[in-house]
Amino acid sequence: MVLDKIVSYDQKCKLMAILNNPHPLHPARLWLVGFLNYAGYDLNALCAIIRDYAHWLDYDEYYTRYQIISVINSAPSTTGTHKHAEYSIDDLIAAFSRSLPTPKMNVPSDIRAAARYYYDRGYTVLPKHPDRKTPNDNWKKYQSTRASIEETMSWDWSYGICLLAGNGHNFLDIDKRSQEHPDGVDSFDASILEGRHYERTPSGGIHIFGNGDIHTANAPGGELKGMGSLIVAYPTTGYTLP
Repeated sequence: MVLDKIVSYDQKCKLMAILNNPHPLHPARLWLVGFLNYAGYDLNALCAIIRDYAHWLDYDEYYTRYQIISVINSAPSTTGTHKHAEYSIDDLIAAFSRSLPTPKMNVPSDIRAAARYYYDRGYTVLPKHPDRKTPNDNWKKYQSTRASIEETMSWDWSYGICLLAGNGHNFLDIDKRSQEHPDGVDSFDASILEGRHYERTPSGGIHIFGNGDIHTANAPGGELKGMGSLIVAYPTTGYTLP
């Protein structure tokens, strides 16, 4: 029976009111998930309750699962042994699909010219470290404030380009293969790439560009990159345009 773990009649009525509302407000949905999780319902049970009993007109299975995981993972543990729910690569794709697409870009093949190109389109652009997939030292200070164009163009761009996520830009990093998609990125629904700029990585994966602020999340086979994360971008050696 649905909500059989809820003893309070008043709380059960409040929960059912949210489930029966075709357009519940976001705080109400968050409260519902948080309360049910506290009452002992795990990820799969929460997804099943919303799938089977909610009358939400904007219900989306994968995006709802992504949001539920976010709530569960941010909730404080009452036992000290709280186990985080795990995202799947399909969860990340579903969440990313809600971001606005970045149209395909004609990025120059010259690294310095590409750095200026990305900068002019609002990206925080930093030179890649010669031996790591990160910028040179002290890069985190640029997460909140971009360097000036004069400072940016004075740097050494010999080893490639890094783009920081956040401030309206995000990325979906999909590995070549994952447990869900052993045939690689070409086995994904191609609709996720329609109208979006994306770049191939040296390992055969892809970086897909999006607009908007999203939470960083990891899954076996990929990463949703929001504030605090980054990618290495074309025309760094090994990174190509499709």
